[in-house]
Amino acid sequence: MAYPTLAMLGTQLGYRLHDSSNGQWGLTELYQYINSAYHRTVIETGCHFSSVSKTLVQGTHTYDCAPLTKVLAVRVGGILKPQTMADMDLISPDWDNRTVSQQVPLYWMPTSGSSIRIDPPPNLPSLGQIETLNRFPAAGGTGYTVDDIVTIDDYVTTPARVRIYNVTNGVASGIILHQDDAGTFYRGYGYTATSGVATTAYDPASGGTGLTVTITSLVTVRAYGPADVDDLGQGMIATLTAAPTAGGTGYTANDLLVVTTGGTGGQVSVDTVSDGVVTAVSLVAAGTGYSVGAGRATVGGTGSGCTVAVATITDGRSLPIDEVPIGPGHQALLLGAEQEARMARPHMTGSLEAAKLCYDLWMVECDNIKRALDN
Repeated sequence: MAYPTLAMLGTQLGYRLHDSSNGQWGLTELYQYINSAYHRTVIETGCHFSSVSKTLVQGTHTYDCAPLTKVLAVRVGGILKPQTMADMDLISPDWDNRTVSQQVPLYWMPTSGSSIRIDPPPNLPSLGQIETLNRFPAAGGTGYTVDDIVTIDDYVTTPARVRIYNVTNGVASGIILHQDDAGTFYRGYGYTATSGVATTAYDPASGGTGLTVTITSLVTVRAYGPADVDDLGQGMIATLTAAPTAGGTGYTANDLLVVTTGGTGGQVSVDTVSDGVVTAVSLVAAGTGYSVGAGRATVGGTGSGCTVAVATITDGRSLPIDEVPIGPGHQALLLGAEQEARMARPHMTGSLEAAKLCYDLWMVECDNIKRALDN
């Protein structure tokens, strides 16, 4: 489904205000009303949510989970139990300086907006819980059978367990974190994300040896809630040419660069380099105000001199997070924007009663969106 662009919405809003030629209302002003109405509609309906991951830090209990506007749920390897400060069994009322011996957080509570606290704060041995493994072994070893269980070496406190689910002539070719009958994964503690980690048979009767695995990611604090909203804008970068116009010098892979020519907010990631020269980039954030062309300057990262080519641009909405889009509910956008316009210039649009009617109809549309999302 093709959603309306900002320019299309601006045109439609002009018609609603009986100004199809934009003689009385400038497009820039109409876009501002649409931007504001979009933000209000998203917040009113709670219709786009995001998950934000934060790395667990030893002894740290407070985490800012922006771009969420309000944290609704938190997970650290599993679902934690929400608590209030009054419900917690505090060793000291000064929780900021509290130390405990437990390994992993058991409770969480929102403090304000996107900030949360977890309790207890993780200690060093509790870090490094495995979240994901590469399902293909780094080395398949020999002598294995399907459903053999092994533990992963190089742990600090508790080993993770792996189940072998695919074997070819005794060589393990498919693995997964072991899960018990209650659905709990044996993620272990104290690992680092790396390849070629050795394993040991969990069942001594197993005759397999030599299996090594790749730990691809570790457990993080993951929070869920309504996301912050970027304004709509014109000139968003839709695609980049992978090869930069100029590679510059001194860069390293994964550098984050900001595109400074012509617009704001556009970001690219350095994918590959050769002796510090950028050889490939990819788009991270679309930004606004850009135009198509080569040689767009960038700043940031470890080097200098890299310029990129903007291949295509688009007008619409730029959201750097996963969302459930308003989609067909753009009628709510227009009603909200019309209400704001009529409130701003009641002398041109008849009366404040007309603005109130737009508001009431906007609330109806918001209710329709919420019901659709519930289904």
